[in-house]
Amino acid sequence: MRKIIFGALLTSILTACSLNTSFLGAKSEAELVDGFNQLQSEFNQVFDERFHADTLSTVQDSLKLYFEALLEQYPESKFLPELLFDLGESSMKLKDGKGAINYFEQLIKEYPSDSDVARAAYFVAYTYQEVLKDEQRAIEAYKQVYKTYPDSKWAENAKNQVLFLNNPSFIGE
Repeated sequence: MRKIIFGALLTSILTACSLNTSFLGAKSEAELVDGFNQLQSEFNQVFDERFHADTLSTVQDSLKLYFEALLEQYPESKFLPELLFDLGESSMKLKDGKGAINYFEQLIKEYPSDSDVARAAYFVAYTYQEVLKDEQRAIEAYKQVYKTYPDSKWAENAKNQVLFLNNPSFIGE
């Protein structure tokens, strides 16, 4: 089964990596979004199967190509915020903390009214904590989530993370 999945993934990767700007230019918005989503799904499946990081990096590069083509050809696309979040999340999974934070912050800055902004802000903090292992910056970022998005479910999660990071025995009390 793993060989079938890997074979399908490899075919997708080779197809995506052989894409050039002119080929992506011929795609409709829906085709670009569908291509991105298909690659994202394959990334998640491969990530869950724990394949080699180089394979995942190649898929991530293909995701970036689709996103950049969509951004260039359809700069007003309603799908851009969601795809930015997905890029941030896949970067985080690849332990690319700086890349993840860049995508999440781009979403926050360019789409401040999007429904995923509070979640993206939370994931910035989470990336500092779990990927970059910078607890102080994580605490600052979690506090920012709580202050900026106090009515979101992410604010309560951020508050709990600050309590935990300041007092790890908090859970046992």
